[in-house]
Amino acid sequence: MKYVILFRGINVGGNRRVSMPELRKLLTEEGFNNVVSYINSGNVIFESDDSKDKVIQQMNDLLQENYDFTVEFLVLDKPEYLGDLAQAPEWWNKDDTLRHNALFILPTFKDEYRQLILDNITRFDQVEIADQMIFWTAPFKVNYSKSFFSKSLAQPFYKCVSIRNSRTTLKIADLLKDDNR
Repeated sequence: MKYVILFRGINVGGNRRVSMPELRKLLTEEGFNNVVSYINSGNVIFESDDSKDKVIQQMNDLLQENYDFTVEFLVLDKPEYLGDLAQAPEWWNKDDTLRHNALFILPTFKDEYRQLILDNITRFDQVEIADQMIFWTAPFKVNYSKSFFSKSLAQPFYKCVSIRNSRTTLKIADLLKDDNR
């Protein structure tokens, strides 16, 4: 089975440093196959015959053994990732003048946050919530400060998601679909 691990809050501003080549090596030594990382923000695709639960446990153990800080992450298998991405609304990633993001829902995300988001979106936000992804489109510059997305940093759900722009989200999908890796 192909999996993707999406890390939250690593390699940001020189803090919580996780070397992608080192991480790929650790994952390979752990027995994962065809390990590939995409950009430095913590997107790792690999193959394993193990169940998702076992992969999560292996990742928790590996991260605790090798890093002196907590690394939050989400593991999705190929069908989960591509299935959620297939639910992307028509408006997502269509207008180049807007910012299009996917917020990946970490295990710490509470169900009540879904309603919090829906209750607070403004006329400048477009939001669609799938099982493990929140598709969110907001202005780039003009009216950005009026969007709820611009205020998300101060919201309780912010630390429970890992955000990728649409370009990264779609590239991860391409890597998952590529059977030559």
